[in-house]
Amino acid sequence: VMVAVASASTGAGRDGGSSGGGDGGSSPTAAEAAAAASEAVRRHAPALAAAAAAVLSDAVPLSVGGAGPQARLAAARLATALLAGDDLTLSALEASAMLPALRRALRRAVDTADCAELADTARQLLHCMGAVA
Repeated sequence: VMVAVASASTGAGRDGGSSGGGDGGSSPTAAEAAAAASEAVRRHAPALAAAAAAVLSDAVPLSVGGAGPQARLAAARLATALLAGDDLTLSALEASAMLPALRRALRRAVDTADCAELADTARQLLHCMGAVA
Protein backbone atom coordinates (compact mmCIF):
# COMPACT_ATOMS: atom_id res chain seq x y z
CA VAL A 1 0.00 0.00 0.00
CA MET A 2 2.78 2.42 0.90
CA VAL A 3 4.45 1.93 -2.51
CA ALA A 4 1.16 2.59 -4.27
CA VAL A 5 0.49 5.62 -2.10
CA ALA A 6 4.00 6.99 -2.58
CA SER A 7 3.85 6.39 -6.31
CA ALA A 8 0.45 8.02 -6.56
CA SER A 9 1.49 11.04 -4.53
CA THR A 10 4.73 11.66 -6.41
CA GLY A 11 3.47 10.83 -9.87
CA ALA A 12 6.33 8.41 -10.42
CA GLY A 13 5.56 5.66 -12.86
CA ARG A 14 7.27 2.30 -13.22
CA ASP A 15 9.93 3.77 -15.48
CA GLY A 16 10.71 6.53 -13.00
CA GLY A 17 8.98 9.11 -15.16
CA SER A 18 5.67 10.79 -14.81
CA SER A 19 2.49 8.78 -14.63
CA GLY A 20 0.43 11.73 -15.81
CA GLY A 21 -1.87 11.73 -18.79
CA GLY A 22 -0.94 11.40 -22.42
CA ASP A 23 0.25 14.99 -22.78
CA GLY A 24 3.89 14.00 -22.62
CA GLY A 25 4.83 14.22 -18.97
CA SER A 26 2.46 16.26 -16.86
CA SER A 27 2.29 15.29 -13.22
CA PRO A 28 -1.02 14.56 -11.55
CA THR A 29 -2.54 17.36 -9.52
CA ALA A 30 -2.61 17.12 -5.75
CA ALA A 31 -6.31 16.23 -5.93
CA GLU A 32 -5.62 13.44 -8.43
CA ALA A 33 -2.78 12.09 -6.29
CA ALA A 34 -4.98 12.18 -3.18
CA ALA A 35 -7.78 10.39 -5.03
CA ALA A 36 -5.36 7.72 -6.24
CA ALA A 37 -3.99 7.25 -2.73
CA SER A 38 -7.51 7.02 -1.30
CA GLU A 39 -8.47 4.41 -3.88
CA ALA A 40 -5.33 2.39 -3.15
CA VAL A 41 -6.08 2.39 0.58
CA ARG A 42 -9.75 1.58 0.01
CA ARG A 43 -8.81 -1.36 -2.17
CA HIS A 44 -5.78 -2.78 -0.40
CA ALA A 45 -6.26 -2.17 3.34
CA PRO A 46 -9.19 -4.62 3.61
CA ALA A 47 -7.27 -7.27 1.66
CA LEU A 48 -4.25 -6.88 3.93
CA ALA A 49 -6.51 -7.07 6.99
CA ALA A 50 -8.16 -10.22 5.65
CA ALA A 51 -4.75 -11.83 5.11
CA ALA A 52 -3.62 -10.87 8.61
CA ALA A 53 -6.86 -12.19 10.13
CA ALA A 54 -6.52 -15.50 8.29
CA VAL A 55 -2.98 -16.05 9.52
CA LEU A 56 -3.78 -14.92 13.08
CA SER A 57 -6.67 -17.38 13.19
CA ASP A 58 -4.49 -20.27 12.01
CA ALA A 59 -3.68 -22.19 15.18
CA VAL A 60 -2.51 -25.28 13.29
CA PRO A 61 1.12 -26.06 14.14
CA LEU A 62 3.73 -25.36 11.48
CA SER A 63 4.75 -29.03 11.51
CA VAL A 64 1.37 -30.04 10.08
CA GLY A 65 0.92 -27.23 7.58
CA GLY A 66 -0.11 -24.29 9.75
CA ALA A 67 1.17 -20.76 9.70
CA GLY A 68 3.58 -21.13 12.60
CA PRO A 69 4.48 -18.64 15.31
CA GLN A 70 6.68 -16.35 13.18
CA ALA A 71 4.01 -15.93 10.51
CA ARG A 72 1.34 -15.30 13.14
CA LEU A 73 3.55 -12.72 14.84
CA ALA A 74 4.14 -11.01 11.48
CA ALA A 75 0.37 -10.96 10.94
CA ALA A 76 -0.08 -9.33 14.35
CA ARG A 77 2.44 -6.69 13.36
CA LEU A 78 0.59 -6.11 10.10
CA ALA A 79 -2.64 -5.72 12.06
CA THR A 80 -0.85 -3.22 14.31
CA ALA A 81 0.23 -1.17 11.31
CA LEU A 82 -3.27 -1.21 9.83
CA LEU A 83 -4.96 -0.27 13.10
CA ALA A 84 -2.42 2.50 13.68
CA GLY A 85 -3.21 3.88 10.24
CA ASP A 86 -4.90 7.14 9.43
CA ASP A 87 -8.64 7.80 9.36
CA LEU A 88 -8.84 6.72 5.72
CA THR A 89 -7.38 3.32 6.54
CA LEU A 90 -9.66 2.81 9.52
CA SER A 91 -12.68 3.89 7.48
CA ALA A 92 -11.79 1.42 4.75
CA LEU A 93 -11.49 -1.37 7.32
CA GLU A 94 -14.78 -0.40 8.93
CA ALA A 95 -16.62 -0.18 5.61
CA SER A 96 -15.38 -3.62 4.60
CA ALA A 97 -16.37 -5.17 7.97
CA MET A 98 -12.74 -6.14 8.61
CA LEU A 99 -12.55 -4.60 12.10
CA PRO A 100 -14.77 -7.32 13.63
CA ALA A 101 -12.86 -9.96 11.67
CA LEU A 102 -9.55 -8.66 13.01
CA ARG A 103 -10.99 -8.56 16.53
CA ARG A 104 -12.08 -12.23 16.26
CA ALA A 105 -8.71 -13.24 14.83
CA LEU A 106 -6.84 -11.42 17.60
CA ARG A 107 -8.98 -13.14 20.26
CA ARG A 108 -8.18 -16.49 18.64
CA ALA A 109 -4.49 -15.58 18.61
CA VAL A 110 -4.59 -14.78 22.33
CA ASP A 111 -6.32 -18.10 23.05
CA THR A 112 -4.05 -20.23 20.86
CA ALA A 113 -0.71 -18.38 20.88
CA ASP A 114 2.34 -20.58 20.96
CA CYS A 115 4.62 -17.72 21.96
CA ALA A 116 4.28 -15.05 24.61
CA GLU A 117 5.05 -12.19 22.21
CA LEU A 118 2.12 -13.10 19.98
CA ALA A 119 -0.26 -13.36 22.93
CA ASP A 120 0.94 -10.03 24.34
CA THR A 121 0.72 -8.24 21.00
CA ALA A 122 -2.76 -9.58 20.26
CA ARG A 123 -3.93 -8.73 23.79
CA GLN A 124 -2.61 -5.15 23.49
CA LEU A 125 -4.31 -4.68 20.12
CA LEU A 126 -7.59 -5.94 21.51
CA HIS A 127 -7.25 -3.54 24.41
CA CYS A 128 -6.62 -0.66 21.98
CA MET A 129 -9.69 -1.69 20.01
CA GLY A 130 -11.76 -1.51 23.19
CA ALA A 131 -12.20 -5.26 23.49
CA VAL A 132 -11.42 -7.43 26.50
CA ALA A 133 -8.83 -10.10 25.79
